[in-house]
Amino acid sequence: MHAPKLAMGPYLKSVEKACHPLPKEELIGIILSLAKEVQGDGRGKFLGNLLAMLPGEAEAHATADASAKADLLSNIAALKGEILERIASIEDGSYWDAQDYDDDEEEEEDYYSDADPDLLGADQQDELAGFFQEADRFFLHGQAEAARTVYGALFDLVEEVSARGYLPDFAVDLREARARYCRCVYDLAGAGERVRHMLAIMAVDRPEQNFDSVLSREYPFLQDVIDAQTGDLADFADFLPAWENALARKGFSQDRLAELRLEAAFFSGDLAKIGELARSWQAKQPLGYLYWLKQLNLTEDWRQMREVAREALAKLTPGEAKEQVANHLITAGQNLGDTPLVLEGKQEQFKANICDANLMALVNEAGRQGKRAGELASIAVLLREQGKKHGDEHVLLAKALLMTGELGQAFLLARNGKEVGWSHGNAAGLLFGAILYLVSGKRADCLLINDLLKWYANQTAVPSHRFSVADESEPSCCEEIRQGLNSCEVPAKDLAEYCQWARTIGGKRINQIVSSKHRFAYDRAAGVLGALAEALEASGQPDKARELLREYFHDRFSRFAAFRREVRTAISRSKPLEKHRKVL
Repeated sequence: MHAPKLAMGPYLKSVEKACHPLPKEELIGIILSLAKEVQGDGRGKFLGNLLAMLPGEAEAHATADASAKADLLSNIAALKGEILERIASIEDGSYWDAQDYDDDEEEEEDYYSDADPDLLGADQQDELAGFFQEADRFFLHGQAEAARTVYGALFDLVEEVSARGYLPDFAVDLREARARYCRCVYDLAGAGERVRHMLAIMAVDRPEQNFDSVLSREYPFLQDVIDAQTGDLADFADFLPAWENALARKGFSQDRLAELRLEAAFFSGDLAKIGELARSWQAKQPLGYLYWLKQLNLTEDWRQMREVAREALAKLTPGEAKEQVANHLITAGQNLGDTPLVLEGKQEQFKANICDANLMALVNEAGRQGKRAGELASIAVLLREQGKKHGDEHVLLAKALLMTGELGQAFLLARNGKEVGWSHGNAAGLLFGAILYLVSGKRADCLLINDLLKWYANQTAVPSHRFSVADESEPSCCEEIRQGLNSCEVPAKDLAEYCQWARTIGGKRINQIVSSKHRFAYDRAAGVLGALAEALEASGQPDKARELLREYFHDRFSRFAAFRREVRTAISRSKPLEKHRKVL
């Protein structure tokens, strides 16, 4: 895991604090130690930078830098022209002319690739990154005016290219570079002009749709501008209220604008002001509550965090923001040692974003607290109601019903399902696996059935819009379903009906895959065939198991060598079907 990146201002303050009390001899020793760490190809640059910082050298370098700035601006303009010419050639197709690839193997590979080329070639990306390094050098050497001019030219180029398509990653921290640019603009502007200039340069109206605490990887907030270098922002006490008022006049609908307003309220040192904005905006701009909760999390005010989260949950509509609020409620409960509050948070999380991940988080938590059965009943009620509203496929409901052992209800729900789409979260495939598990007597050695049930149960039917990694210490969906199935007793008549359905739809699935020559799915068809045979064998019907294997292996698909090979592989893994291998 990478260490968090330090902003330049706090970084330099920490270095200064460490070096300030040291005598001259120790500082010399530290510089020599740092010099020893430099690799051979970087020693000349290290020495040049050190010599340039010696007393008496700054003025000479300032004169040289003035000339360097003019050359740099000229080179940036030339690069911009080259890039725009490249983009135009990509758009009109001339980029793909064969003569463009005579001497460039890398670009010749692009010619035969389906992927579109980057808007900037590799050399252009390196050149642009080098120009940003030059702008950074002006900034770090205190030449704010030169840095502002060069940064301005560079960001004009970046914005124009971005307007034409996706800007490739050229190894420059654009957020930090923009923060430095904004710091130059702030420091050089007159007191009466700062707000106007900062409104323009901070891209306050930029549309964003991201509920993370940091809305964009590329655009800074005021704190980034402050941290761009050591020293406070000049006249900040006068600037801040004017900044707040200017932002307020623009509204709060855009996420970036809203967070800039919340940040300004935070700088005023008044958490109550953040609360006022949150309550004023409510569901129109959920960032108000999210920012408020973030500050309470940082101060570890768990009780206040609990109350604010509950208030926000009552005001917000289902979606990503409400799900994040529920996560804050869970955090508050965990830190307060309040297990009912944790369960409440996971209930709200599931209601805010009905998906597989949140279903499992809720069921697992309810199980830990001894409330599994009641919670699953409530989940089933909610999912039935959701199905009436939206008509979505009832895969999550089928999972919840099977977790409680309600096989009959799950059968009524999924029996009209199709034999296709099982690999992408499908109630019919899940029901098929559950029925065979019961028909086999829940035997652990029926490996094909157990693997099939595990595969379909653990498929994501409704994905979450946030990235999460499943906790391997928690029971999986398949384990929860097995728990439900192990607790249920199905009348023989009903089980026979379910088994006949499984045989019919399983046969259709095998036929659909193999007859259509979906070679990449032959292993799945073989798994279905093997699971059906295992169920027959385990239920005391070995002759029918043998007949089933012979029917598909020798009669129907005798000429499908690839499928037959997959069948042999599947059967070789099954202990109950060991005696039938000679049939193949």
